Amino acid sequence: MNKARRLLVLVGLSCVIVNGALLIVLAETSAASMSRTGIRQPSGVVVSGDHVWVTSMEENSVTELNASNGSLVRVIDAKSDNLNYPTKIATNDSDVWTANLNSVTELNASNGSLVRVIPVKLPGGGIDSAQALLVTKVHVWVVFGHSIFELNASNGSLVRVIDAKAEGFKYPDALAISGSHLWVTNFGSNSVFELNASNGSLVRVIDAKDDGFEQPSEIAVSQNQVWVAGDNAVTELNASNGSLVRVIDAKADALSPAAMFISGAYLWVAEGNAVTELNASNGSLVRVIDAKDDGFVGADDIAVKRNHVWLTGGNAVTELNTSNGSLIRVIK
Repeated sequence: MNKARRLLVLVGLSCVIVNGALLIVLAETSAASMSRTGIRQPSGVVVSGDHVWVTSMEENSVTELNASNGSLVRVIDAKSDNLNYPTKIATNDSDVWTANLNSVTELNASNGSLVRVIPVKLPGGGIDSAQALLVTKVHVWVVFGHSIFELNASNGSLVRVIDAKAEGFKYPDALAISGSHLWVTNFGSNSVFELNASNGSLVRVIDAKDDGFEQPSEIAVSQNQVWVAGDNAVTELNASNGSLVRVIDAKADALSPAAMFISGAYLWVAEGNAVTELNASNGSLVRVIDAKDDGFVGADDIAVKRNHVWLTGGNAVTELNTSNGSLIRVIK
C-alpha cells in the first residue's frame, strides 16, 4: 500500500475532539456523489472465480464486478458490514475478507452476504487502518500498527498476536505465504522476517545491505522464489534459505513499487502511473505499460488471473491483457 495512505486514514471522515479524545464519525455519502459502481478511491482488488472484488475507501464499500465484462454485480455497503475505510481485501474463494478500521469483515463470496465482523483490539488501544491482509482456507493474518493478528478462518476467533516487542517488528507492511512459512516485510527497519506459519515463531531476519531493502512494502512468493519490493527496486530471494538471488533496479524497469503480483512465469509490479512486467525466471524486463488511456493514477493494488490484470488507482479500476499489456477497459 502507498505509504501516503497511512497519513490519510482520516480523509473523508468527520473528526471531533471531546474531553481531549479524538472521535471519528463516518461521513454520510449521498446517492448523487456515489459513482455507479461505488468505486471511489479504490484500494484493494482481488479475483475469485468469475468475479472481481474492489474495496472503496471513500465510499466505505466493496464493489463486486463480473470478471468477463467488467459489469457491476453489486455494491456492498450495509452498516452491519462495518466497512469503515476498507483498505485491503483477500479471498480463499469461499469467502471474501476485508480489513477496515480496527476490524475485519468476512463476506460470502457467492452472494456478498455478511458472514461476520471481527473487531480487532490494538495493543495500547487507538484506531488504525490495516497495512496487510492474507487469507488461506485455515488462517487469516492481518497487520495493524506493529502487530500481526492471526485469526481462525473457520470461525474468526483470535489465534495469536505476533507483537513488535517479541519479534522486533517496526511497521510490518506486507504478507505472503509459501508452504509452512509466512514472509513479512518490515518497512520501518528495512528487513524481511520469515516466520513459521503454524505457530508464529521466528525463523530468520533478512537484512543484509546487499539485499537492497529500502522501506520494503510489498512481497510475493512463487515456489522457491520470494520477491520483495521497496523504493525503486525489487529483490529476489531464495525461499529455502533467504539468500539473495538478485536485485532489480535498472532505470529502464521504471520501478517504484506500490503493489506486486506473481502469476506463472511473470511478476507484475504496479507503481505510480505505470505497470512493469518482469520475467520471473531471470528478472529481465518484459514491458513497461504506461499509456495515458490506461487510466493509471497512483496505482495501489494489482491482481492477475488467467489472461487479465486488474489494477486499482485514482478513482478507477483498469483491466489489461496479460499477453500484450493492451487496455481492455477502465471501470469507474
